[in-house]
Amino acid sequence: MESSQSLILTANQLLSHIEYLRKRLINLGLTYGFDHENTLIASQELDVYILAYQEMNSKLSLQTCS
Repeated sequence: MESSQSLILTANQLLSHIEYLRKRLINLGLTYGFDHENTLIASQELDVYILAYQEMNSKLSLQTCS
């Protein structure tokens, strides 16, 4: 997702988008195969959002511990 404007999502919005991407990935895998280019691209996109969510949680944990 590329944009000239920064996009800020809440944790719940991020989780909802992750769930959407997860379902999309499963559908692509079942339709085209799990080694198809479209499936692999969708998997990489999902990885980006999961990492963003993990980083968000890590920062929130550090703030509450301080």
